[in-house]
Amino acid sequence: KRLALLEQTKFHVFHKVNRVLNFFFFFVRGLLRAADMQSLAVFNLHAGGRSRGILLLTSDEHHHFTPYKVYSYRAIAKYMALSIFGNITIQQRNRVHEMRRAMLDAVSDGILLVHPGSKGGHVISSNAIFEQLFDLYEASLSGKTLASVLAEMTLPEDVRQSLTQQWINMPVRSSDIREGEFRIVHSSGQPLEILWKSTP
Repeated sequence: KRLALLEQTKFHVFHKVNRVLNFFFFFVRGLLRAADMQSLAVFNLHAGGRSRGILLLTSDEHHHFTPYKVYSYRAIAKYMALSIFGNITIQQRNRVHEMRRAMLDAVSDGILLVHPGSKGGHVISSNAIFEQLFDLYEASLSGKTLASVLAEMTLPEDVRQSLTQQWINMPVRSSDIREGEFRIVHSSGQPLEILWKSTP
């Protein structure tokens, strides 16, 4: 019942700890007894549609948690929950990026993934082959516009202008598969003939 109440109200105050010790794991019970805690406030760290943990605040005084203090602690708990949720979201996004990167790196062709939009769209990811071809670094590509990536690629100026015209002006909702080719001399001195293809 106490746990269900905590889920509904997001917090609960116990003015006499000894009455609720059995609700906690033995380790927590031992800490509360050893510190002679008299009152306890429990806050549900709720964010993203689910509980992310709980925050326990204790006091060696009875009825220590006044309404004003509870209000302040709830704000802190909300901030902590959002921080935890933010970290989890970032970790999940990084895992997805790493998996996508691993799959792209397994391909022998150079790949640049772009989300359609203005200025040719924004780069989602790329693979090592693409970066090596044009002397780019993956960490600097993600989130950039296709126009800015084209500006950074090691290309002859006439090739850059041609690709900019073809790639930037490509219709966003087009289902056509477009392709072309161009020649460059890699920074290593090796001449390369590059065939490119754009698919929806």
